[in-house]
Amino acid sequence: NRFSPRAAVLYKLTPDASLYVSYSKSFGTNNSSYLASGSFAAPEIGEQYELGTKANLLEGRALVTATVYQLTKSNVLGTNPADPYGQQIPIGQIRSRGLELDFIGQINRLLDVQASYTWNPVTIRRDTTSPENEGHRYTGAPLHAASTWLKFDTARGESTAWICGVGVYYDGLRQGDNANTWQMPGYTRVDAMVGYRRALHAASLDMQLNVKNVTDKHYFDQIGWGVASYGAPRSVMATIALKY
Repeated sequence: NRFSPRAAVLYKLTPDASLYVSYSKSFGTNNSSYLASGSFAAPEIGEQYELGTKANLLEGRALVTATVYQLTKSNVLGTNPADPYGQQIPIGQIRSRGLELDFIGQINRLLDVQASYTWNPVTIRRDTTSPENEGHRYTGAPLHAASTWLKFDTARGESTAWICGVGVYYDGLRQGDNANTWQMPGYTRVDAMVGYRRALHAASLDMQLNVKNVTDKHYFDQIGWGVASYGAPRSVMATIALKY
């Protein structure tokens, strides 16, 4: 049992702009990790502070958010020196002091835009198994990450229309291990979709085709036990929904 408080205060500077601060504390069980005694590892503890601002733009059609934050996690899992390819164990503490920018809005009657950018320097504050790693970048966390999604609706608000969209996702260079001896390169991935909706008397028909990794780009997505794994190749998913 653990108390997990959350608190936030928002102050409206103007009718269209606000300033806010928040604090939260969390914990989650490390059920995937057993200790030598056979018991579960201690839970991961998180503590976060945020300071940010929100503003409405384009006569209320868009919202911009800028946030600076500090997130600290304790009892973070890491490699067990006695069993490098076995179960992980809690090894210490990591901290991120970063910046997040978000934009979501309707540019005009037909075009929607969502965009975000994160600067996320995650560093190792404490490492009980390898103290020499303290101060290094934490494994797998990109320093820079960004995404943009554009969606075009040929007849917003009407029962019959075509919809199309394209999204671009970027993850920057990531460290391959906590010793920072090798790096996993960054990558950019492109997704796309096209859809059609139509009214059918008392029902509506929605059809959509989604393509992930349109260019079938080869990129490294995840890291585990000293190995970098490839991201998913191009995939296509079609959905049809009839709503009454």
